[in-house]
Amino acid sequence: MAINRVGIDCCSWMRSSAVACCFVVMTSLTPATAEIAWMRRSGAWQVSLYNGARGDAWCSWLTGWEDVSGLSQRTLSLQIREDEVILFLFLLENLPARLEEGAQAVLIFDNHQAKVKIDVARRYPNGFHMLRGVLAHGLDAQKQFAIAFANSSTAQVMIPGGNTWSLDSSGRLDTLPYVQQCMQEVEARSKAR
Repeated sequence: MAINRVGIDCCSWMRSSAVACCFVVMTSLTPATAEIAWMRRSGAWQVSLYNGARGDAWCSWLTGWEDVSGLSQRTLSLQIREDEVILFLFLLENLPARLEEGAQAVLIFDNHQAKVKIDVARRYPNGFHMLRGVLAHGLDAQKQFAIAFANSSTAQVMIPGGNTWSLDSSGRLDTLPYVQQCMQEVEARSKAR
C-alpha cells in the first residue's frame, strides 16, 4: 500500500514518536494512493510535493519539535493545495484546554497574526491531538503568505487555552525556493486538469 511508504518517507528525519504523528496525517487525511514526487529539507523544515491518484497535487511545508523533557512532541504542517494554505498541528501531550472545532489558533510571525478557525479537531487513540484550519485563501494569498512566513525572524503558534510555542527558524528561509517551486508545479497541474 503506497501510503505506508509515504508516511514513513515524510517523517524519516523525525524521532520515532513523531513518525507516528505524521503517519496519522497521511492515513487519515490524504488519498491512499498519494505519493511523494520529491522532498527537500533544510534545518528544521521540510518541503514535499505530493501527487494524488486523481491527478491532483499539493505541497507540505513541515516542521517538528519537542519540549526539553522529550515528553511532548509537536508537528506543524502547512499544506498548500488548490487555492488554500491549510494548517495542521499535531500534539502529543496533556493539554489543559479541550480542543474543539470552532476554536481559534493563531500563527504569529513578526508583525503578522494569521488567525485560523479550527474546522477539524480530533484525538487519536495513540494520544495525538490534531487541529486543522484554513490559514489563507487564494493564489495571491498563498504566495504572499509563503514569502512573509519564510522571511520572518520569529514565528510562534498559539492554540486555544493559551499554549504558545516558538517554531525553529533554521532552514525556513532556505526552503522558500522549494515551496515556490512546489506551488508552481501544483498550479501547473491544476491548470492542466
